[in-house]
Amino acid sequence: MKKKWLAVLIICVALMFAWIFLAVALTGGRDVADFTQRDKQIMIGFAVAEFVTVAVMIVSACILGKQVGRSMPKTEPVSLTKAEIARKRTGALLMWSSLALDFAAQIGGIFLWKQNDAWVTVGAKRLCSLGYLLGLVVLPLVSVLAMVLQKKHFDKMSVSEANAFVLSHREQAEQTAERKLGQLRLIRLASNGYALLLFLLGLSLSVLSGYLYQSDTLTVARGFGAAFLMAAAVQQIALPVPKAFLEEIDGFLPEEDYPRLYALAHRAAAETGWQGPVRLYMMPLSGAGVGKVRGVICLRLGALTLGMMTEEELYAIFLHEFAHEGGENRRINREEDYYTFISQGRSPNALSTLTSFYYSYSDSVYALTYELYHYAAAIGIETRADRVMEQNPEAAAASLLKLKYYDLYLWEGEARDDTPSWQPATPPKHLLAQELSGFLKAMPWRREDWNAITQKELPARSATHPTTWDRIQALGLTELPDTDGLPSGEFGRECTRAIDFLDARMEADMEKYYADSHREKYVEPLERVTAWEASGCPLTAEGYADVVEDLRLLCRQSEAVALCDRAIEELSPAAAGSAYFIRGIHRLHCYDRAGLEDLYTAIAGNSNFIEEAMDQIGSFCCLMGLKEELEEYRRKTLELAQRQRDEFSGLDTLTRRDNLSQEHLPEGMLEGILAYIGSISQDSIDKIFLVRKTITDQFFTSAFVIRFRPETPEDTKQEVLHKIFRYLDTSTDWQFSLFDEAEIPKGTVERVEDSCVFERE
Repeated sequence: MKKKWLAVLIICVALMFAWIFLAVALTGGRDVADFTQRDKQIMIGFAVAEFVTVAVMIVSACILGKQVGRSMPKTEPVSLTKAEIARKRTGALLMWSSLALDFAAQIGGIFLWKQNDAWVTVGAKRLCSLGYLLGLVVLPLVSVLAMVLQKKHFDKMSVSEANAFVLSHREQAEQTAERKLGQLRLIRLASNGYALLLFLLGLSLSVLSGYLYQSDTLTVARGFGAAFLMAAAVQQIALPVPKAFLEEIDGFLPEEDYPRLYALAHRAAAETGWQGPVRLYMMPLSGAGVGKVRGVICLRLGALTLGMMTEEELYAIFLHEFAHEGGENRRINREEDYYTFISQGRSPNALSTLTSFYYSYSDSVYALTYELYHYAAAIGIETRADRVMEQNPEAAAASLLKLKYYDLYLWEGEARDDTPSWQPATPPKHLLAQELSGFLKAMPWRREDWNAITQKELPARSATHPTTWDRIQALGLTELPDTDGLPSGEFGRECTRAIDFLDARMEADMEKYYADSHREKYVEPLERVTAWEASGCPLTAEGYADVVEDLRLLCRQSEAVALCDRAIEELSPAAAGSAYFIRGIHRLHCYDRAGLEDLYTAIAGNSNFIEEAMDQIGSFCCLMGLKEELEEYRRKTLELAQRQRDEFSGLDTLTRRDNLSQEHLPEGMLEGILAYIGSISQDSIDKIFLVRKTITDQFFTSAFVIRFRPETPEDTKQEVLHKIFRYLDTSTDWQFSLFDEAEIPKGTVERVEDSCVFERE
């Protein structure tokens, strides 16, 4: 529905200008005083058309605004940061500068007329009209159509063809990456040239409009059109990040308080050729990242990384990160900056939603090329950055291995019984320090198993880094390094202070939302589980999955799996889908291959589990080095992805374009469903509709649409819909879909004969 009204709005904007050009063309560009009777009739007709177009545009804008408002969650007003305000001001400045330049150019055109008024001809007026037609209608329309055609080209590919196309970019990756990098530069330069032509066209039309003002009643309208073209052109200008952004990055560590960390960073910067300023920032958990903001290298460090690395190990990480900002990476970073620029919508202003149409095609081509480039180049980029660590391979390898250990610690945490994170009534103190302590305690007794896993890991096709063992071998080592070293001395004390600093910041930030999260993620799940236990732990097809979710929230993983075992034994296969899914994930995180069969069983019975289950299977097969299982996973992924596109993607939508018909469920099924809905509806439902949606010749879904009473609270709606969904999902292996009538186009189901299967008396 929103797309329809947005299309109407865009068409009206285009027609608003098109009527002007057409009227001028049909009247021959004559002055009003020279109008014939036919010209006057044409102008009256086009004035009416313009009035109707503007009226429709206003109505569609109001309807679209209301629909967007209804679909948006009700939130408190957002306070913009100084950097965001500065960015919006910059965008507004570019827009108003275009308007000012347009005004100045028109004045120049007026002075030109005074010098050469004999040049005012019908041909000049037609040339002006053609220029506006080209700039305001043809160029954006061609750009959008080209983008649509490009998308259709890829949509026509089968999933296996698209997959082969992407994978081909990993073949001869270095050559492919270099070629793509060259293409990115050409696309960016072409976009710059296109923007320059837009600007010159707008400027020329401004001058010409001023020149024609004495003989043309459309000068004001033309002027705004020319300003719009120049505003579109200057949207290509990628201005520097506001200075305020540098000050607003969370977790800044002042150099005077952390001299040893900064000394280490400056030493690594000098080694890699960077002489400019450096800033260190803290971030939760592990890892490191680097970026350049207004000529300052900003290095972000995971708190747990600081807590587990020796000084030389952290230095190796610094070397790797600084390598990303030097040498040949400057070309890469230039393209990455432009990709970020177009991804965030350039410099936002009041017109940017419309001016973005001029760049629809060029931006889509650039984005696709950049993503293919990054896919081809990522591993090579990381490998080159690793080379600067070769001066101390043992320390470098130890830093990489510790980071891998922590990834495995997190993987195992998904299946570990533990204290719930949200159990304390107030925000916990030293949260990161506690996480670090738990990891360091686990490392000595888990090291041997973690080493074995690290050495047999296989690279994923989507990997952006080589495997840890491949990286260690590339450093010249044939065995895994010692990882007993920890930060010590003054360096260790600085690391501890930095972790405490971030812990305090996190505790203060959590104050804003902790009470709600504590209630939703601990208190309420505990109350529900306690009530379930008090009632004798009943097992129902539609209810057990919610109990399992609550047990997992409470980190009682073993109890959750035990309930899944019980559901698999006692319930029908259709009802046991969630149980297979949860048990399968738990088993994989315990390194048990039996989880693969569980997840494949869950997928076979319920398409809702496909995406997450396949992600888990792929990660596990790569992690454990299971080559045969990985090939089977890849084969099934392609099959399921094709079905997802052809069939399953149609389960979550209901529109007037769908093939809808009257549904006849097997005898007794509808009565059972309606009886259940009546038992949990809380008298909130006004009507229930049922239709069959045929998606392909062999695949359909039975779609229930619920109309709630107008006064029904939103939380009641969500509770009722959730219970209905669980029941439909577990009562039978029949394919159902569920919709709130407020979320689908009006009249979609009413047009199907006998679609209403329940009406409140």
